[in-house]
Amino acid sequence: MLLSPRDAEAFFKLQGLWIFYLNEHLRVYPTFADTGEMPRFTQLQRAKVRDAGLKHPQLLRTFLSDNPFGCSDDELKILVNWRHAVCDTFYLTAHQSDYSVFISARNPDQVYGVIGLTEELSQVIKFAPPVELKTMLYPWKECWVPDVLKANKTPLTAELAAPLAELSAAAINAGWLRRHPNDVGTAPPELAEQVAALRDWRPPKKRR
Repeated sequence: MLLSPRDAEAFFKLQGLWIFYLNEHLRVYPTFADTGEMPRFTQLQRAKVRDAGLKHPQLLRTFLSDNPFGCSDDELKILVNWRHAVCDTFYLTAHQSDYSVFISARNPDQVYGVIGLTEELSQVIKFAPPVELKTMLYPWKECWVPDVLKANKTPLTAELAAPLAELSAAAINAGWLRRHPNDVGTAPPELAEQVAALRDWRPPKKRR
């Protein structure tokens, strides 16, 4: 499932303004003030600016109050909700017909139903689930969408795959999957062992 073309265009517009604003303040890359030209960011550069902004949450409040680009009231309502965006490592565990399943590595009791922006996520991520990836999930109206997706090509171990499969299936079948930004479902107590296994897991140390 995808955003409508109109919504996808609106997302990229607002995200572009936000990344531009962040970079002008944090100077991660040369700014308009430095060069007199609008910077054009690659996906990886956008991700780096985005990550730098996570350390300065007050900038979103300033952006909203100053409204330097003259965003409409509807656009500002969307941007206000971006304070709930989730930047994390996730496990992509399944593709359903109308969403893909993302499990938070930091909080594995939180499982999200995510849709694509302009391409189906099953086409964007070329590896078969389960896959570890880094992204930010943005609340967009009644759904969650990712920005830059950076996947880890290394296959997950059976030690991880088993609890991921159980959590994924339970979230889909029992209805506590977070498909909408207002959803607050979490894994029930009977899945505490699987949640703990994922939360406490650490990659094996490489042999020298």
